[in-house]
Amino acid sequence: MEQGEAERVVIGLPVFNGEKHISRALESLLAQDYGNFELLIRDNASTDETGRICRMYAERDSRVKYHRNPENIGAVANFLAVLEQAESPYFMWAAFDDLWSPDFLARSVETLCRQPEAGFVLNNVVLQSIRYRVWRRVPASRFSFVSHPDSDKRFLAFVNRHVYSHKTNLVYALMRTQVLKAAVAKVGFMDGELLGAALLLEAPGAGAPLGSRFYKRYEKKWPAMFIRKRISDEKRKAFEQHRDKRFEKLKELAPHLEPQLEAIRANYHPRAFGRDFLIVDEGRLDIFAG
Repeated sequence: MEQGEAERVVIGLPVFNGEKHISRALESLLAQDYGNFELLIRDNASTDETGRICRMYAERDSRVKYHRNPENIGAVANFLAVLEQAESPYFMWAAFDDLWSPDFLARSVETLCRQPEAGFVLNNVVLQSIRYRVWRRVPASRFSFVSHPDSDKRFLAFVNRHVYSHKTNLVYALMRTQVLKAAVAKVGFMDGELLGAALLLEAPGAGAPLGSRFYKRYEKKWPAMFIRKRISDEKRKAFEQHRDKRFEKLKELAPHLEPQLEAIRANYHPRAFGRDFLIVDEGRLDIFAG
């Protein structure tokens, strides 16, 4: 593919005290087959060697731009700051401890060029535990609904997957910058489930390209690595309080879907999910009938 301004990518990498892993993440991004990108690093006033490492990479490669906040502005504000800087057609967030296969950007950009209606490209996610040295693929087929032409069905299908499905990794997809900014303008970036739902109202997604991999890495264990039958009352209450706040926002996004959203909310508990992490059998949500 001829790489011009129309295919330029901005990668936003917010970081705080990432000295243990950021070198590997930067090496992974700079080794991409696709070179038409700018890597914006925003250091949230790190107190370790993160700044020295990032400045070294910025001196080596002109695509790397390093900025240090004079004081810590919080993780959410730092994520939003790199997005606000982006004026390219395509954007993606990168976490300082994740990795990407060398063909990740090339295949994602090619997919968006072929599918102008798509607002983002679904990731082939591989979960990795750094401490336990184990990994697991997340089946992309679990999220095949992202390409459905009906925005209400995309939205409800996403909301109806339990967070343990790892659906929130959608926020690390390559996206059309304007689609992402439109979704963020509606819901912010406090909650990956909420932002993912807003994205799916804005535009359909494209299926994950064959071959490419996004390695979502966790220092110890990933969510639901060990699913226990019992959970403490404190954790259950925290989960349900967070759930209820999110569903109030979801109802504001799609008030015409309030009955379906309430049916999902009432059944959405820490350990309550079935096949493909469905919270409610979609036959019970009238919008999926037929």
